[in-house]
Amino acid sequence: MSVFSFKNVYIAYLDCRQNKRNKLDAIEFETQAEDRILRLNERLLDRTYHPSSSICFVAEKPKLREIFAANFEDRVIHHLLVRYLEKIWEPIFIFDSYASRKHKGIHLAIKRLQRFMWQSSHNQTRPVFYMQLDIKNFFPQIDKPVLNQLIRSKCNDSDIRWLTQLIIYHDPTKDYKPRSPKELLLRIPKQKSLFDRSHNKGLPIGNLTSQFFANIYLNELDQYVKHHLKCKFYMRYVDDFILLHPDKNQLIDWLHLIQVFLKSRLKLELNSKSTKIQPISNGINFLGYIVRPDYILCRNRVIINLKEKLRDFEKQLISRQDAIFRVNYNEASVCSLLSTLNSYLGHFKHADTHRLKKKLFKTHYWLNYYFYITSEKRLKRYDASPKNFRNLHTQYLYFMRQFHFAIIFFQVGCFYEFYDQQAVRAVNILGLKYIKKKFGFHKRTGIGYKGLTKYINKAIQKGYTAVVIQQQDCVMANTKKRKLMDIYISQKFF
Repeated sequence: MSVFSFKNVYIAYLDCRQNKRNKLDAIEFETQAEDRILRLNERLLDRTYHPSSSICFVAEKPKLREIFAANFEDRVIHHLLVRYLEKIWEPIFIFDSYASRKHKGIHLAIKRLQRFMWQSSHNQTRPVFYMQLDIKNFFPQIDKPVLNQLIRSKCNDSDIRWLTQLIIYHDPTKDYKPRSPKELLLRIPKQKSLFDRSHNKGLPIGNLTSQFFANIYLNELDQYVKHHLKCKFYMRYVDDFILLHPDKNQLIDWLHLIQVFLKSRLKLELNSKSTKIQPISNGINFLGYIVRPDYILCRNRVIINLKEKLRDFEKQLISRQDAIFRVNYNEASVCSLLSTLNSYLGHFKHADTHRLKKKLFKTHYWLNYYFYITSEKRLKRYDASPKNFRNLHTQYLYFMRQFHFAIIFFQVGCFYEFYDQQAVRAVNILGLKYIKKKFGFHKRTGIGYKGLTKYINKAIQKGYTAVVIQQQDCVMANTKKRKLMDIYISQKFF
């Protein structure tokens, strides 16, 4: 059966769709998925397929990088190709190559490096040095003829050879749609850009094939270090790699040999500015962590980036007016904040960061109005109410339990109402009068929609927190949906 069979293309499509980054593009593709896969399959079989235009944009953090993102159809082809090549190359790759491989990744690499530090130092009973190296302008400097020959040497299928060569030699700079401002693209250093580069040099950052081709390309280095230099403690993540040895002079000798090998075999150069040879007792700055034999810390740059993002969110969500702080629960902003926090907390959990997380919520105290940590150590939103309530009474009781300390302005149509204990509080504090009881409640009072600001200010002046529960248009089982909208707090309590 041909590699380009409909079945294989469809499996590649399913793989591509599972990737979170591809979900939005997959929705558009799915409207005529079967027909599109058939046409794509035919173009592969008769070799009329050619990559489409890419999206070009600039990633600004941690440093400026030029990204070329292929369209969804091309990404399906990338998954098809990588799926086939993995079967050939995975048995060849060394164990300690951690980028863009199944069951590998950053966190396993960090744990493995810490284990190397213990083993090489005989449980810290003898001094050991590490040498950390990376390759200068790696992706723009990959030599296409060398890469193509490496793949052809292991792959005998003529269809795969044709497709591999097509993707390797495709120049995304000839057909692209810019998403970043031209001024930002011009800020990319020439040596890090694919523009004005030789046709035989450079792969685009952002494609699955580029990541996998990088592993194939640097597998030559891996094999050289492991089998020729006989380095027992060696690991690599993309173009960042580390060697450990008790003898510093041995590392220096290996450095010169690696330089010669890279230049002669792969036409690459080491980045001399980032070359380090130091004792492991200093800690190794690797993949966002500071790794020591006894513990692991997060890099300062990661923490600084998080604090910058939290300051931006605070400007969006927290406002101050006349000594009153307003905590806003804009759905899009809170969802984005939760995603950001979960991402960083996921990074933190692989290091010794208990005090860091505790200090984070203490310093950025406003976070405590949005989230709390469950017994399972998970972050949960205060405004994440159940999807369904039996009736208005159970819905009201839910918000009462959440904000028992506050005065709750609970919207019902054009009014904000208070029930039971809240009604007593509203009568005593806000000077309201009881009105006709509502079924399910013992006491009831309320205000008109236009009086909201006036009575919120009154509650704040009396030293109470005011919580606004807003009615939504959508209807649940027996009542309209309501959600937390704002919390108003006196400055002296914030």
